[in-house]
Amino acid sequence: MHMKKKQKSTLTNRFILGFQSWISTTLMYDNLTKKYGSKAKLLMTDTDSLMYEIETEDFFEDIRDDAPVKFDTSNFPADHPLDFR
Repeated sequence: MHMKKKQKSTLTNRFILGFQSWISTTLMYDNLTKKYGSKAKLLMTDTDSLMYEIETEDFFEDIRDDAPVKFDTSNFPADHPLDFR
C-alpha cells in the first residue's frame, strides 16, 4: 500500500513537531527543575517554545557554564554577559 505524498508530508511534520516538543519539554524541564526546583514555573507553551518564570539572583551567571552547549548566543551583542566570541 502506497501513501500519498501529502499524507507522508503530514506524518513527517507531525513527527518532527512532536519530537521537537518532547526534546524542548524534557530537556528544559529536567534541567530547570534540577537547578531551580519550585523556583522555576512554566508559564505557557506554544508550538515551539516554553516560557518560564525563574526566581534567581543572576540567571546569566547561573547558565554561563551551560550556555555554549545549550544556547545559541551567536547573535547576542558583544557586551552581553553570555557573548562567547
